[in-house]
This record gives sequence, C-alpha cells and structure tokens, in this order.
Amino acid sequence: MKLFTIAFLIIFTSMAKGALASEQWQIMPEKSSVSFFSRSTFHDFKGQAHELFGNFEKKNDQIRGAVDVGIIGMTTDNDARDKEMYKMFDATSYSQIHFSFNNVSISEVSQRKDGRISFTGNMTIHQISRPVTIISRGWMLGDALICEGEFPVSLKDYNLKPPTILGLIRVNDKVLVKFRILFSQKEDIYAS
Repeated sequence: MKLFTIAFLIIFTSMAKGALASEQWQIMPEKSSVSFFSRSTFHDFKGQAHELFGNFEKKNDQIRGAVDVGIIGMTTDNDARDKEMYKMFDATSYSQIHFSFNNVSISEVSQRKDGRISFTGNMTIHQISRPVTIISRGWMLGDALICEGEFPVSLKDYNLKPPTILGLIRVNDKVLVKFRILFSQKEDIYAS
C-alpha cells in the first residue's frame, strides 16, 4: 500500500508540475512590422512604427500577453506631420500604445498551419483604455508564431484630436493599422 501511495504521489506531482509549466514567447522586432494608414484633406498617407515590443505566455492552447508600440518610433514621410502627430499623442508624457490580451485561444493555429486568432483585450492610448478585439490570421513557422491582420482605430475614442497643418490640412479621425508580428519561443521559465 505504501509503495502504491508513493507512486501515486510521484505521478500526481509530475502532472501538477506539467500543468504549471508554460511557454514564454517574445516579439522579434526585426521580423515584424506595424504600419498605419489614414487620409488628410488633400491626400492619403501611411506611416510605420519602428519600436515594437511584447511577449506572451502560453499554457496549453491559451495565451496572454501584451504588445507595445513606441510613439516616437512612428514616422510618416513628412516631418511636419510627424511633429503634429507626436504633439497629438503628447508623446513626451505618454510614450507607448499598449495592447494587452488574456485567455486567447490559438488551438486553430496549433492544429494546422493556417488559422484564425481572435485577440480580445484592452488597448491603452494616451492613458485611456478601451476593450478591443483584433482578428488575426496566424500560422506556425518552425518555432515561430506569425500573426497578421488589420484593424481600425478612431482617434476620438481615445480623446485625441486629429492634427491639422497650417489650419488647412486636417488628418482624418480614422486610422487603419496593419500588422505582421513574429513571436519566437523562449525557454520555459517554470521548468526545472
């Protein structure tokens, strides 16, 4: 009976340790991109985010994590427009756009090469946080998870007034964000 009890405890402890184990993944910024598109009074324009950070923790087929975009690292092809954009964001006080997500299932991607991931969480811009759902196409490539998609953002939702240049050129309230993010697996921090 003692031998059975000891064997049961060893198996139960191993299973419990496995249940606590998680995988850590991080963004590979050099292989990722975030761009944004909008309109102004006279023309359409696009910009690029050059500062991208983030990670997620995976347990079974559920992930939770965050993605941050540096505001000063966002540029368009116009220095005057960039200065107005930084002023609109008050980039010296609020330096990042933050998106956090929790309990996101990646089972569709884990089971086959190409699938859909619905990231549900909160986006924080200029200290205002709003619930957001971002639908992404995702697939595994070796030891990497690639997510790509697009979603609209209304500047007014975050109490941001679209910039104007010389009082004549006004930027539209709606911005389309397109992304392609590559997450790479790190070591299991709970494993011994």
